[in-house]
Amino acid sequence: MSGKRSLLGRTGKTALIFFILLLCQVFLFAEDLSEDEKDMPVWVLMEKGKASFREGDFATALTYFTYSRNKGAVLPEAEYWMGRVYEEEGELTLAVFQYEKALDQARYLYISDEKTEIFYRLAQAYLKSQEPAKYESLLLRLVNEEVERSRVVVEREHLYASTLKEKGLDELLYLYRLDYNRSLRAFRELGAYYYKKGEYRSGILYNLYAVMTFYSLGIEQLIRENPEFQFPRNREMLLEQDRERYYNDIEKELRQVDEEFSFVREEGSRRLINADQQVQSALNRLEESDAAYYYSGIGYALELFKESRALLPFMDENNVYQSLYYLACSLYGEGFEERAREIWSVLEKDEYGKAWSRLAANQLEEPRLDKNTLLF
Repeated sequence: MSGKRSLLGRTGKTALIFFILLLCQVFLFAEDLSEDEKDMPVWVLMEKGKASFREGDFATALTYFTYSRNKGAVLPEAEYWMGRVYEEEGELTLAVFQYEKALDQARYLYISDEKTEIFYRLAQAYLKSQEPAKYESLLLRLVNEEVERSRVVVEREHLYASTLKEKGLDELLYLYRLDYNRSLRAFRELGAYYYKKGEYRSGILYNLYAVMTFYSLGIEQLIRENPEFQFPRNREMLLEQDRERYYNDIEKELRQVDEEFSFVREEGSRRLINADQQVQSALNRLEESDAAYYYSGIGYALELFKESRALLPFMDENNVYQSLYYLACSLYGEGFEERAREIWSVLEKDEYGKAWSRLAANQLEEPRLDKNTLLF
C-alpha cells in the first residue's frame, strides 16, 4: 500500500512539473516561428536558439529549442538548452527537470562529450536547490564512470595517500600520474565538499585526485614543449632543471626580509661562490617564514605552467589552487600539519592564486579548520 502511494506521489510530481512546463511555454514564452523557420533542419533551429540565448532573448530561444525537440527525434541537446533558459529565468525546478531529462537521453547526444557538461550543470542546479545529497551522488556517478575503468588506480588509492603523508606531494607527483580530464572538476568540487562536511579522509582523496590530474596534464604539455623536462622530486633535480631561476627566487624572497641581501657571485658571472653553503644558509633563513617548501617541484611547475601560453586557459578553467588549499586543510584535519604547511607555503607565494594565496597565508599564521570559506 505504501509502495503505491510512493509511486503515485512520484507520478503526480512529474505530471505537475510537466503541466507547469506547458504553461511556461504557452504563457511565459508565447512566441511562434515563421513557416520558413518551421521547415528548417533541427541543427539550424538549435543554432538560432543558442544565438538568441547568448543575446538574452530567452523567449525566442525557448521557442527554437521547443520546435527542435518537437520535430520527432529524441534530442537531449534541446532538453538541456531548455533547462538553461529556465535556469536563467529563475525557474530552477523546471531547469532541474530538463537537465535530468537530457541526462537520461544522453546516449543520443550528437557529441558524446556534451554529457559531461550536462552532469556539471545538473550538479550545480542541485546545489542551488539545497539538495546536497543529489549533488554529491551525481558527481560521484561522473567520477565512478571514469575511474572504475582502471582497477590499477583504484587499488593504488591507499598508496597515493600514504606516499603523500609520508614523503610529500613532490615525491607523489614524481612517481605517479593520473589522466582524468573529464572528472577533474568533479574531483575538485567533491574535495571541497567532503572537507566542509568534516570527512577529511575523503577530502584528502578527492582533492589529491584533482591535484594529480591537473599536474599530470600540465606536465605532459611541458614535456611536449621541452622533451628534456622532468618533474623535480627534490632540490637536486630542481637545480639540474633550472638553477638560475631557483637562485633568483630565493634571492627575491630574502629581500623581503633584508633589502640588501644578495648572493655572492663570481666576478663577471652569475655563478655562486660556495653555492651549496650560500643556498643552505638562505634556506635556513627562509625556514623561519615557512617559505622553504615553495622552492619545490610543485611550486616550480606552477611557475612553468603560467609561462606556457597553451596552459594558461587550462589553469584558468581548472582552479588547482582551490584543490591545493583544501588538500592542505584536509591533511591538517587528519593531523598532518607539516604536510599541510608545505602546501600552504606554495600557495602563499603564488599571487596567481589570488584569494587562495591570502587564505593560505592566514593558515600559516594560525592553522585552523576553515569551514566557512568555499570559493567555487
